[in-house]
Amino acid sequence: MFNVQQFLDDYNVDYITKGKNVASGFLNTQCPHCDDHSMHGGFSLQGNVYLCWRCGKHDVADTLSMLTDISVKQIYLLRKQYDTYIDSIQEVHEYHNETIVVPGGKLLKQHKDYLYGRNFDAEFLERKYDLRGTLATGDLYAYRVIAPIYHKNRIVSYQGRDFTEKQSLRYATCKPENEIMHHKKILFNMDNSTHDKVIVVEGVYDAFRFGNDTVATMGTSYTKEQVFMLAKTYDTIYTLFDPEVEAQIRAKNLLSDLSMTGRKTINLLLEKGDPAEQSEETVKQMKRELKI
Repeated sequence: MFNVQQFLDDYNVDYITKGKNVASGFLNTQCPHCDDHSMHGGFSLQGNVYLCWRCGKHDVADTLSMLTDISVKQIYLLRKQYDTYIDSIQEVHEYHNETIVVPGGKLLKQHKDYLYGRNFDAEFLERKYDLRGTLATGDLYAYRVIAPIYHKNRIVSYQGRDFTEKQSLRYATCKPENEIMHHKKILFNMDNSTHDKVIVVEGVYDAFRFGNDTVATMGTSYTKEQVFMLAKTYDTIYTLFDPEVEAQIRAKNLLSDLSMTGRKTINLLLEKGDPAEQSEETVKQMKRELKI
């Protein structure tokens, strides 16, 4: 979290924390973007939102630059000194169990046909990601392609995808009580993403499509532990979420949290489809352009 209140204190910017124009969770300044004389400009206490009740939403760094006469570039550098979010999170070492049992065995024709049908190379994915397949198991993990989740070369959890397209639950992740580490406190495919740039996607199959230097949050939300891992590990972070409005809001929120740590952040948009649906040529072209 960017400690915007301390920043404003240190740079002698007047603000108020309560009053008729101050919303809960905000502190207000005189807005530099409009003819404001009544402290309508609100910074969220998390430091990731600036909203003027007269002229609307503006970029946090741009606003701080205008209030302090400090360049936007310098603002981004200074943010690192006021980052209390990353410092407040400890590295993940929470182990639920010492061992884990991953359901399934070698991929059978049914599993491979499902992957081929989605334009994936089933044999390649099986080798690279240690995929397993299940049939009738009598539990939540029946009839699925199982993707083990590795962290530092150790399986700590897993997620299964229904290959029949008939089950009500498409994805079934290992129950928390059976995991070695909770899957939402780590990132899928991090062991294959060791450079200073990374693409963040939502799902495991999105990561399959984009390969190395791509990590997945394993769901439509993200956690503070995942933000910590991204900020600690990578210098440049791209988001590549589904094109729907809600997914794009989540992508921008993630980038906003990460930008407070001083990392370079960019949101990528696809012309059509979600990341898992992209062609091999599209993926190669995008990664060439990003130099990943």
